Amino acid sequence: MTPVVAHGVVFVATDRLYAFGPSVQATATTVAGSFVARATAPGAAGPVFFRLTNVAGAPAKVTAAAASTPQSAPITTPYPEPLRATVTDAAGNPVLGVVVTFTAPAAEPTGVFPETPPRTDASGDAIVSGIAGSVVGSYVDDATTPGVAAPASFALTNTNAAPGSVSILSGSGQSTPVSTTFPAPVVVEVRDMTGKFAPGVTVTLTMPSTGPSATTTSPLVTDSSGRISVTLLANDRPGPFDATFSVPGAGAPAVASLTILPIQTTNPGADGGVPSGADGGMGPAALDDGTLEGGGIGCSASPSTPASAAGTVLIAFGLVALGGVERRRRRR
Repeated sequence: MTPVVAHGVVFVATDRLYAFGPSVQATATTVAGSFVARATAPGAAGPVFFRLTNVAGAPAKVTAAAASTPQSAPITTPYPEPLRATVTDAAGNPVLGVVVTFTAPAAEPTGVFPETPPRTDASGDAIVSGIAGSVVGSYVDDATTPGVAAPASFALTNTNAAPGSVSILSGSGQSTPVSTTFPAPVVVEVRDMTGKFAPGVTVTLTMPSTGPSATTTSPLVTDSSGRISVTLLANDRPGPFDATFSVPGAGAPAVASLTILPIQTTNPGADGGVPSGADGGMGPAALDDGTLEGGGIGCSASPSTPASAAGTVLIAFGLVALGGVERRRRRR
């Protein structure tokens, strides 16, 4: 800066923070800070120094630091970065010592912040640390200071806490025939580290790749109650198997024990033959005189009788039965 001479005294501002008028009336520039002005005069023993300070003007703007927004944290845990609001005057100088109030929503989702509002430091920064509330969701925290209309806004999100456990609520221990759907779905519940339901968590289902197993088309992401309901279709391999449900970081997996049953065939009877009787079935019925009435042409064969022999006996026995009925009719 060019020295100013007034009344034989030379005034020099050492760091361009002041402008001197012809009457040596010093006027602060728009840059806040302290500096030293030096005055000298011809023949004087030495210069005279003036220590001067340009202070910031009134607060004109409050802004959110880029590192503070947006950010997120699991519910009931601290946000990774403190909330930092910077207050400046109209020339952009940081304003020291003004109160900044951080206001979060009264209802969830929200966060927990100090009740006593901070004051700005020499850099114009007001800093608070916050803790995510107990409900998952997003919200805005506003920082305000007197005299400034527009607040600084911080976009914050409360996320699910880390999964803590996975368990089977129902559906284990059931069975179904091959290639059919199990009667009831397997219901699985996931809770977070705080013991609360964990919605939106992806569950991994593992079942055998060979032997008895099943398939599903059910979604494997927990609902608002932290649950999934899984319908399983058995394959065509009879036998027991396990369906394992796991979530990374949730500790031990949950296991549902299931069984696929073989197809049940119709039992032809204890004697291995064709059913017979006097009730209109396939077999003949005995009359009161010991002859057989033709309710059919069935007969029975022992389990050891070959199929072809049984068929021969069946025909012969049918003919005998019919002959017996005919003889009875003739006697009448």
